[in-house]
Amino acid sequence: MKSRITPCCGTNGSLELRGAAFQSSRSEVYGQQFLTRALTCLLQDDLPGVRRAYLDTLDALHLGQFSNAEVAMRVKLNKSPEQYAQTSGARQEAVYDALHRAGHTWQAGDRVRLYQRLGEGLTPLTDPDGHDYDPGFYSASLLSAYASRLRKGLSPDSFRQVFSQAQPGLFDVPLDTLHAVWTPC
Repeated sequence: MKSRITPCCGTNGSLELRGAAFQSSRSEVYGQQFLTRALTCLLQDDLPGVRRAYLDTLDALHLGQFSNAEVAMRVKLNKSPEQYAQTSGARQEAVYDALHRAGHTWQAGDRVRLYQRLGEGLTPLTDPDGHDYDPGFYSASLLSAYASRLRKGLSPDSFRQVFSQAQPGLFDVPLDTLHAVWTPC
């Protein structure tokens, strides 16, 4: 069964995002902020605004303007340390491996926050106000985990142009002439 994706306006006119594609306990704050801003622009057929949201978020990531807490994901642990120990040699499980490396103790059912620390990889969140996250990882994640959710609202060429990190090419059409691919109701 497919998950239902529902962007809609709240009673105060603000955008509400519902459905697994938009609301997940694993979603990072920076990605949710980007999605809300970009989807608001997309629903208004403002593709230059979608691109601005993307580039502004990339810049903020590279300038360290997000805190570790804003890029961290929240994960529910389903295995006890004993269950993890039984399978740790046979397969890699990044979340449990990171907790084990850090010397953290946990129980099945616990929820933990982790982030990609620059030079260290996946790490439990111990300094939520810090800024030592890996901007390259989160820039790639912005495209693959968040911008990609908007793919169906754009033609393939428009998607490529809106979410390119390069300057506009010689044969790219002006962004303000691009449009979303559905008819607004």
